[in-house]
Amino acid sequence: KKEKLILSEKKYSEHLKMYDDRMEYLNTFKDSVDYLQVYDDIISKEKCKSLIKHHGILKKNGYGHHGRTTSSKPGIKTSYNVNKKSSYDIYLKPYFTTDNIFDEEFRVLLKKSYNNIVYFISDYLVKVGFMGIDYIGKGFVQYISDLHQKGERINRVGEEFTVNELCLRKYPRYTGGYHQMHWDSVGPSCPRVCAGILYLNTIREGGETFFPVLGKKIKPKRGRLVIFPSYFTHMHLGLPSLTNDRYIIAIHVCMNDLNQKKENSNG
Repeated sequence: KKEKLILSEKKYSEHLKMYDDRMEYLNTFKDSVDYLQVYDDIISKEKCKSLIKHHGILKKNGYGHHGRTTSSKPGIKTSYNVNKKSSYDIYLKPYFTTDNIFDEEFRVLLKKSYNNIVYFISDYLVKVGFMGIDYIGKGFVQYISDLHQKGERINRVGEEFTVNELCLRKYPRYTGGYHQMHWDSVGPSCPRVCAGILYLNTIREGGETFFPVLGKKIKPKRGRLVIFPSYFTHMHLGLPSLTNDRYIIAIHVCMNDLNQKKENSNG
């Protein structure tokens, strides 16, 4: 028993030391205490303006619909209610990989924007601890660098998580907004882990993403990306803009079912 106690105390001390060694990273990533992280200027002014332009073109050509308040995944009942959510939505993924939905210019633009989004989503997931305690606060660049130094080539972020939904969305001035407080996970049929909002234009007054429980508002700024968990801890709503239409890309990230993948690969 004495030997077990000594081993237990040693293990406990090792865990404490490991935590202490990470404190400098935790302190530099203090914004993640509430798991809200803001990245500015992730795409250029020109790309933002082009995405907004194409929303108008696609809407005019009959693509998209008034904003639903449920997931677009098959098997989930679709609901529309402008008293809860007033927007015009155009779902982008996986459509931008095909030839018959969007023109070549728009598909190239989407792919470049998508790559930027995936990078910052990966950075967020690494920093908040999804890849283990060694990487808390370090970020994606350090994570990939460490993998290369260890001779590992598998990016577990890319294997375990998928950006499964991108929605190009317009909230009309005055009336537009996600008026109902909500969270983004919709159950086991759609295992969302985190969500992101990429703001395509700057709103001078109103239009914030509001987290009432946390007492935080994220101001829409062109090229700004905010990422947060999809769970009830981060209930939020989109406030109406008082100055101009608000354009965003709404992003949802799901955890892949690795066990299912293994079963499928085994036949």
